[in-house]
Amino acid sequence: MFYGSIPALVTPFSGNCVDEDSLLAFVDWQIEEGSSALVPCGTTGEVATLTSEEQHAIFRLVVDHARAGCPSSRVVEAIRRPPVSTM
Repeated sequence: MFYGSIPALVTPFSGNCVDEDSLLAFVDWQIEEGSSALVPCGTTGEVATLTSEEQHAIFRLVVDHARAGCPSSRVVEAIRRPPVSTM
């Protein structure tokens, strides 16, 4: 069912905000290098400092950009539309 590289993505910041351009460039690089799935807000540590709204905004950004994947290992969280974020 699962195969290949499935990395937990680091979340780059610029100042106090998520650096969306760097995050999307990292997503592109992971895909180009053959990762078969991506884990935004994974186990890289910074997720503990993000609000639920920020996490959902990152999920949506990564999933929309990659056009594949699941933003959570919990089905209920993966299918729930995230709240609008001011990120």
